Amino acid sequence: MIAVQPLPDEYIKGHLGRLRVINGFESSEQLMRQLGEQHRRDCKEHKSTPTHKLIAALLKTEPEHYLRQHSLLPFTRVVTRKKDETNTFSKLATARPYAIFQQERSAAYFCPACIEHDKNSMGLSYWRRLHQIPGVDICPKHATPLNFVQSDYAFEYEPHRLASRAEQPSTELIAISDNPIIRRYIRVAEVLLKSEKRAWSYAASTALTSKVNALGLRVAQKGIAENLSDFLKRELPTAWARSYLPRLHEKPEREHLHYIDGICLSQGGSGHVFAIAMAVLFNDAKHAVDDLLTPREHRISTEPKNKKLNTSRRKLLPIYLRNKGIYLAISKETGLRKNTIHYRFRKVGLPSLAYLNSSSRDRLIRYLSEVSDEKLEEWSNHVIQLLNAKPKLATQWDALQKVGLVPDEKMAIPRNSFNCINKTLTDVN
Repeated sequence: MIAVQPLPDEYIKGHLGRLRVINGFESSEQLMRQLGEQHRRDCKEHKSTPTHKLIAALLKTEPEHYLRQHSLLPFTRVVTRKKDETNTFSKLATARPYAIFQQERSAAYFCPACIEHDKNSMGLSYWRRLHQIPGVDICPKHATPLNFVQSDYAFEYEPHRLASRAEQPSTELIAISDNPIIRRYIRVAEVLLKSEKRAWSYAASTALTSKVNALGLRVAQKGIAENLSDFLKRELPTAWARSYLPRLHEKPEREHLHYIDGICLSQGGSGHVFAIAMAVLFNDAKHAVDDLLTPREHRISTEPKNKKLNTSRRKLLPIYLRNKGIYLAISKETGLRKNTIHYRFRKVGLPSLAYLNSSSRDRLIRYLSEVSDEKLEEWSNHVIQLLNAKPKLATQWDALQKVGLVPDEKMAIPRNSFNCINKTLTDVN
């Protein structure tokens, strides 16, 4: 069988289509059946061999290299729940052979300028991986709108042969592609496709949660503060969200949307969702991907450590106010572990304010920055009572009223955690 080497960033389905044509097969499925039979004869094996390994054997290359360079797995399956699989895509492709052909777009996309250049320079054209990423409506190299073909067999042929049947995305989506967030999303997709490893879900959620907490967004499933999906819905262009994240576009405000908000809770998620979250939360695509793929222990080990932190409430107050009561931000400034910050600040009656909405948090910080020592002492003591006690609901309600924080009457009030109560701030004076 004739081996045809894949071209730079050539999509695996398109490469199989070129192999099919040059070897005279009617379909890619027929080609793969023939490769499988030949492999079993040569190796004298009776069990089936995964597709990517058959192709890699024909090309005399490493299966892992082929997957990294020509499948969508570095984007679609960038996160894994198994810590020992962060350096391989081959295990996934072996366990789930059809994963290498899965794509979130129902059509085949190409750039007219790219295929014209291909034809002029090589006499053929080919399908590129980046153009198959959902939400990529223009070619980042030529800034031209992508064309697409609605056909199950489009990748069996070179794209220039289907150009007469091609359509374009809506003018609205093309115009939106110039939006800074969408440009950053496309850049994140490019960087992910060139990455050499996957992210462990726990490390990935830690990287995103640090950004989410810094914005004062809610991570927990229940509460009245904004969560990540609310933030994305507000920041993303409406037409883009309607086309590529329809469930987000339709979701009610403050509702937990599992496939988006779950990425902050180590619950996995698609590469598409991680990429758009990174594009919204980070200012630089390369930095976002580096942060996602850097193991948590490496990030911690490179942080400066400062073991000295005064335990006096009045001396802890400036750093508390400076970071708006957000423990994660305090942890980053001091270099101390978050559980240390949690213990020391709660002990003196300075609770985490990460779960308050931004306006309520700002009002409380303003009050604490102006209050007298006597008032601060009174306020903090009530907080300590609330944190240390296991009161009945009425007692909790009284304690919250005394410190000036009154929860929504319709919300259930947790009994053991001050910072999990999503509150409405009343007049603290």
